[in-house]
Amino acid sequence: MSGAGSPERRVQVPFAEPAARLRGWLASDRGRALAARAVPLVVFAVALWARLDLVELHPPRLYVFDDMAFYDASARRLLDGTQTVWDAFTPVGYPALLAAVYRTLGEGAIGALQAVLGALACALGSSLTARLARGLLAPLLAGLALAFYLPLALYTGLLMSETAFSCGVVAFAWLILTAVERRSTARAMV
Repeated sequence: MSGAGSPERRVQVPFAEPAARLRGWLASDRGRALAARAVPLVVFAVALWARLDLVELHPPRLYVFDDMAFYDASARRLLDGTQTVWDAFTPVGYPALLAAVYRTLGEGAIGALQAVLGALACALGSSLTARLARGLLAPLLAGLALAFYLPLALYTGLLMSETAFSCGVVAFAWLILTAVERRSTARAMV
């Protein structure tokens, strides 16, 4: 506020100068490129932290019932080499994943693996959004929405195929978009 005879006073905002430098750097080509690469990594880290925390509170091995018990039993039959008629009605993918984890890493590792797969799905979803929206805010918000989407996070702590399937679907979409972009780039170069 300036009055008659009093000098004008400026309000000092904390970190104004470093914030201005950061905004300038983010506006540069190099800054935008690095920030665009960092967003999926940040989303992965946040999603992994949330899922590992959930798996610590709710380990999948302690809550095996209904469909989960069927997947678990099917995985154990795969390891034993003893199949039943009921195995014909279950796709082998998720029980095979369980069997591979049980054999190589131990039964307790399935929660950690599902946490990684869930976090990867969030990071790939963020990366897909970045390629479609061409900005930083949309991929960050999309990735964080996936990271904290309750059903997607909760399935991490269950012996259910949803986490692996979600990661597979998002990875497939990411790969398809990558192939289309590379083909378009190759055509443009010719």
